[in-house]
Amino acid sequence: MRVVLDTSVAFAGVFLPASAARKVVKTTIEACWEMVVSGPMLAEYMSVANQHGRPGRGLRERFMQLIGVRGKCHWVEPASIPDCPLSSQGDRHVALTAVAGGASYIFARNDKDFLRPAFTKWCAGKGIRPLKVDDAVKLLASQPSRFALPARLSWLLTP
Repeated sequence: MRVVLDTSVAFAGVFLPASAARKVVKTTIEACWEMVVSGPMLAEYMSVANQHGRPGRGLRERFMQLIGVRGKCHWVEPASIPDCPLSSQGDRHVALTAVAGGASYIFARNDKDFLRPAFTKWCAGKGIRPLKVDDAVKLLASQPSRFALPARLSWLLTP
């Protein structure tokens, strides 16, 4: 299964141990899903990493480990689809990366844009389901076999 992690999810997953985003990121890695990434997304990841760099084992290094894990990234060029109903360029490249990469899900923390009815309808027509991370964790916990989650991951999905 292929998934797209919005920047806010990816970084919350790296640095907030008790967060729903951490559960989604760890599940992405441990369940061996493919994370769909594009050049514009990587540029945004690196921009955030550089803005919020930390001493020692910095954000950039930790995130690069995440996207490099087990070679499970599917690199694409974002699709060129003019009818994407998102106004923010940052959000548009997430959506267009998901389309180009054949992602099943977009996991986001920003429900203001990613869960608007026009966008969810647009995504549904392309076989993509945007989910807020809290809802993603609930869905994963309720249907682990649907997402090919091994039993050893059950601890990730407990509240």
